[in-house]
Amino acid sequence: MSTIARVGPVTQARLISELHSDKSVMLRAVDDLERLVLATREPVPNDRRARVVVLTDAGRDRLAAATEIADRVTAGTTATG
Repeated sequence: MSTIARVGPVTQARLISELHSDKSVMLRAVDDLERLVLATREPVPNDRRARVVVLTDAGRDRLAAATEIADRVTAGTTATG
């Protein structure tokens, strides 16, 4: 989700490239994000075949919460480490 947030509306092909992933793995991951209402696939203007993956409000909220937790864990590890 962080890549989608960083890059913006992005095709699955670009996600595959950005994350060095496999097509089938990415398809399942985006399907899961859609099922959880964390992302949607939206049409690309001027290209009837293409779709971009976009985070929903719920997806942005979940990412922000996860980032906050990760930051606290990292800060705690750094403070004691």
